[in-house]
Amino acid sequence: MVEIVHGYDYGTKPKVMIVADIEFPEILRNSFMALGYGQVPQFGNLENVPLLMMLFKDLDSGDKCFSHFNAWCNASGDGDAVGIGFVEFEDGGYGMCIYPDHEQLVKRSVSEVHLQEVEPLIVSVGHLKTFEEKSNGYIWFKSIINAGKFILAPGTSKYGLMLDLSIIKRKVQFYSEKDIPENTMENLLVKSRESQGKAGLQKHSPSELIPTAREIHERRCFQLRRFFPITIERLRLNQEFLEIKKGLIEEGYKEWQIFQAACNICLIHRVPTLFVSDKNPSELHQTDSISFRILDYLLANIEDLSLPLPQLEELSVEIMRRQIYIDSVELIKYFTAGELAEKEMKEIQKNLITLGLL
Repeated sequence: MVEIVHGYDYGTKPKVMIVADIEFPEILRNSFMALGYGQVPQFGNLENVPLLMMLFKDLDSGDKCFSHFNAWCNASGDGDAVGIGFVEFEDGGYGMCIYPDHEQLVKRSVSEVHLQEVEPLIVSVGHLKTFEEKSNGYIWFKSIINAGKFILAPGTSKYGLMLDLSIIKRKVQFYSEKDIPENTMENLLVKSRESQGKAGLQKHSPSELIPTAREIHERRCFQLRRFFPITIERLRLNQEFLEIKKGLIEEGYKEWQIFQAACNICLIHRVPTLFVSDKNPSELHQTDSISFRILDYLLANIEDLSLPLPQLEELSVEIMRRQIYIDSVELIKYFTAGELAEKEMKEIQKNLITLGLL
């Protein structure tokens, strides 16, 4: 018999590591010299479009850097795959932050099927270029940019504008030094302003994607009904299982814990290898390959009437307790983003209560 070493909570989302392009900051550190502001009379169907030109030491550096930027944009189908933010410092100067836009990075790294089903963990880098004072060109550029399109392009002092590598953008952020939002690349880069090279490494899960305890509960209810409609209905009509459920509730377990554990036991009975540790990480860099594998199977296989319940002995009180335990451990580890020492079930239940998860 296969030893099951992993639980699964349907309110959680498997974590997927997304590593952004990390090569471009070195090009910027070595060759990005200045900014130029202006207008381009005609660019495609755009007329008198504002221009933000990044001035490089030489043509090769500009070409290499914008080859990275255009690769992001082509993969995303959007020029705003290149994130740009300006920060105005209290000493009168300002800085330009440039980095892979997180939203676009996630969209091009995770398939549409998985986009709403996983929690991205982003590892990204950016670059901050500082200037001693706000130029008239910067003040003019800031005054006319209002959700309109503008051109981002490289150039050199010797050869001028390299318009063939340009990118059409819509979004640009402007912040004062004191009002930069947390969990942004601008915030990280400004905090590490004095570090060598003025580049920053950011590891985070976007705050809007981190669920609350209530959202986890609501998602669990939805996902269990979504993936196990037949199993849940059969369990609700099975008198022997209802007796087991009654006893477990008297022991202090919640109904959702019992039904989730029963659904997992049914899934283990059908495909036991889903819950077994896999030493070979997948191409998507899942931090939890087992959870991702379970999710992938559920997304690809709709439950049908031909799938029976396991024998009742496989839903015994002892097996149910064990499944509730390992499911609860996975939930706590997910919610606290940390490891969990071996504990008795009573302690696990107390942890769930403390965290508001029960």
